Amino acid sequence: MGALNYKLAKELKEAGYSQDLWCDCNGPIQPSKADEPCVVPSLSDLIDSCGEEFERLEYQPSPKCWTARQMNYGFYDDKACVNGKTPEEAVALLWLELNKK
Repeated sequence: MGALNYKLAKELKEAGYSQDLWCDCNGPIQPSKADEPCVVPSLSDLIDSCGEEFERLEYQPSPKCWTARQMNYGFYDDKACVNGKTPEEAVALLWLELNKK
């Protein structure tokens, strides 16, 4: 189970991330029904879903956060760089940034 809060997991679902993995959840890992598991993507699944756009994930000791970066093709203004409390959160936020409609 990945380290995503319910709000972010719901944002991913609503943005179209791996619809076949999801169920309705009442909290970070609480299923809506006793027999219905709640699945959130793992860190490796999140990184894979960013595809070739994913450049790197790094820990920033100050201000104690994780930073996920989009691959730089020489256009710094277009490069996404997002921070999260956990590695999973940072990469999930990057995926959302890369998949804005």
